[in-house]
Amino acid sequence: LMNEHNATSDCLNLSLQRIPSSPSTLTELALPIMAEVRPMGPDPYSGVGKPVEVVNYGEHLVRCTHCRAYMNPFVEFDHSGWRCSLCDERNTHGMDRFTGRKEERAEFRDGTCEFVATNAYMQRPPMPPTYFFLIDVTKSAIESGYVEVMASTLKGIIENGQLNGDS
Repeated sequence: LMNEHNATSDCLNLSLQRIPSSPSTLTELALPIMAEVRPMGPDPYSGVGKPVEVVNYGEHLVRCTHCRAYMNPFVEFDHSGWRCSLCDERNTHGMDRFTGRKEERAEFRDGTCEFVATNAYMQRPPMPPTYFFLIDVTKSAIESGYVEVMASTLKGIIENGQLNGDS
């Protein structure tokens, strides 16, 4: 299965393979939509899935001068620069860093990669990770036992320090 420049299922999973295009169809189907998002990919210690590749430009990240978008599979190159895929801005900086074939570089091949930001780039020190949980608390979810299982599982993970990678 090709990545096709989108995030792999190691990083993003949806409960529906296709989301209805109209709100009325979505309401009529009455299907819940769930997204599991793991921006950094699978647990590197699990041995499952492909780890997210790290892209290191050194002291200067190459980003669009207009909208600050990162390099991605959808930027277009020509003989003297590149065009941003988000704002269509023409950029000429950073061309000296792009040698070889485009498909050999994670930022042009994969839908997910990690860019290393040096101290010179950051405006403040890195922040600790933030976690967000969205839990279905409808009557059916409560009656099925889902909410109780989810709450006890999250409580165990937090109490055991697993959110911070301590285990």
